[in-house]
Amino acid sequence: MLLRRRRFSGLAGPLILFAIIVGMYWKLVLTRQYTWLNSPDATNLILPWFQLQASALHHGALALWDPYEWCGQPLIGQGQAGVAYPLNWILWAMPLHHTWLRHVYLNWYFILIHFQAALFTYFLCRDLKLSVPASLFGGLAFGVGPFMGSSEWPAALNAAVWAPLQLMFFFRSRRGEKPLLSTAACGAALGASWQSGSDEVPLLLTLALAALWIWNRHWKLTLTAAATAAGVSAFQALPTLQYLSLQPAVWSHPSLDTWIQNSLQPLYVSALVIPGAGDPQLFAGWTTLTLALIGLWTKFESDVARVCAAIALAGFLIPFGRFVSLSGVLYGLGGLAKDPRHALVLFGLGIAVLSAIGLDSLPDFTPRHFPATLAIVGAFCFVVVFVLSLTQGDDIHKFTPLALCGIAALLLALLLRLRAPAVCAILLAMWELGHVAGMNWVSIESGWPLLTRLSSLPAGDFSGTDRFDGPTGGTQNIVRVADLPAARALTAQRAWVVNEVDRVDGDQAVRARLSQPTPRAFVSGADPQKFQLCHDTGNAIMTSRSQIEATLPCPGLVVIRQTFYPGWSAWVDGRRAPLFEAYGFLDAVPVAAGRHVIQLKYRPLTVWIGAFLTFATLAVVLFALPRYAED
Repeated sequence: MLLRRRRFSGLAGPLILFAIIVGMYWKLVLTRQYTWLNSPDATNLILPWFQLQASALHHGALALWDPYEWCGQPLIGQGQAGVAYPLNWILWAMPLHHTWLRHVYLNWYFILIHFQAALFTYFLCRDLKLSVPASLFGGLAFGVGPFMGSSEWPAALNAAVWAPLQLMFFFRSRRGEKPLLSTAACGAALGASWQSGSDEVPLLLTLALAALWIWNRHWKLTLTAAATAAGVSAFQALPTLQYLSLQPAVWSHPSLDTWIQNSLQPLYVSALVIPGAGDPQLFAGWTTLTLALIGLWTKFESDVARVCAAIALAGFLIPFGRFVSLSGVLYGLGGLAKDPRHALVLFGLGIAVLSAIGLDSLPDFTPRHFPATLAIVGAFCFVVVFVLSLTQGDDIHKFTPLALCGIAALLLALLLRLRAPAVCAILLAMWELGHVAGMNWVSIESGWPLLTRLSSLPAGDFSGTDRFDGPTGGTQNIVRVADLPAARALTAQRAWVVNEVDRVDGDQAVRARLSQPTPRAFVSGADPQKFQLCHDTGNAIMTSRSQIEATLPCPGLVVIRQTFYPGWSAWVDGRRAPLFEAYGFLDAVPVAAGRHVIQLKYRPLTVWIGAFLTFATLAVVLFALPRYAED
């Protein structure tokens, strides 16, 4: 009986936390009227990728290659699709509704990401010997707080959820609790962030952990963490590095104007406590911020408080872009070239742990100016709202966020005065964060224009139809000729035969040849074989995405509408055959006279090596190191 009670008490915290997160996202759980997918990125990228993977997985395969856009492109190499992230496989394996992903599963997928973030933060706080209520508050503050509560990009969210575990194992290693195992687990958690497919969030977490390990001054453990992170991330990292080596357009360095546009402005600081005053990713609320300050005030002498404060400060300053030198350095290195606001992940994690510490420190908190200051702020907000209502009564609804800020400040001042139970703090934080999390979701009654457009004009990955364009830009060999009418005209055929072939190398020479109205066939990077000139070149029919049936009266070159890319191999009648790059961007296979069956297989070596390294590293961390640490 005692054992059962202990098991229940151990599960009580996560169950309560699950109920809290579900309560925060009740729109997705209790109704079918809302979705988190009605945004440009979600409808143009996320949903088509997920639909493509779900269709492939239900046919017993994992889609490593996207055959529908830009004549094909490496899906795993692009990273952002999250192909190598095992937790995504669960969503893609769920039952389909007439071959389509179910809306309810997509909503639960989004909710469970936030629950995972909150749960890992709860584990971190409990590992720091904080109480269950304080740990629940910390989980809520991170799982639905800055960045996490407003971002809708799954790859970035999946990368961020591992940050609490990384910090937890770092503190364990610093305390000397099985340092080798804890260090390897920290690196494995960082590798899991890279597996998500995101680039900026894992890079930020890597830089933060690198700074912590340097501060820790234990080089052997630092190298262990780095090696483990590299090994776990290899499944996704190696195909991505191969993709980057070909300089794809989608990975080009964004302009300075783009970086400045995505940066926060100094006036956005008010968005910390006023919902809707600026970027919602910055909103933390009075409850979380005040408890974080109390935690820093009362426990400043501890390493945990100072580390979390440093992480939160860095995560707060970097998003202000050109106003902060550190952010400019990261932009120059390409680390935060797209969106410096991703650094708010660090800010959210730091204040979440500090707020949990502050909640446990309330009984020992003696300064009285905090409640008084909050009461003054709350009263001031209502005075401002009252004055504005007299002068701008017709637009009074615009000042609702300011009134909500005042209410939150007054309620928190009352909570601090009365030493209210932790449950009041959790409820107050839920009420505050609920003004931002999910507020941009539009009801189906108001229309989902982007999703409606996607379903009415199906193309590309979403419906499995070919198109010579796409939102991700394609590989470099496609991009260099995509604007030429002759290149687009070539993609009108699925497969054809040529027997007069030249060799053309270099971007300028390729463009010059394709600029001709009817360019003669050519290959790049290899000497063309001498084919016999035939009056009838024969024909080639693509019977499936990976098989072509060709009939040739004399030897020729079968050109296939598929992007030439490393990892592809050709087989003619069961025998390996060379692959040429035709017209500067398409696959081509030399075939002898007669009737033949050509098969194409995508088996990139980087994927196989990466998968082996990932699973081998995980096996060492999960099975070998625990036994070694016990001995």
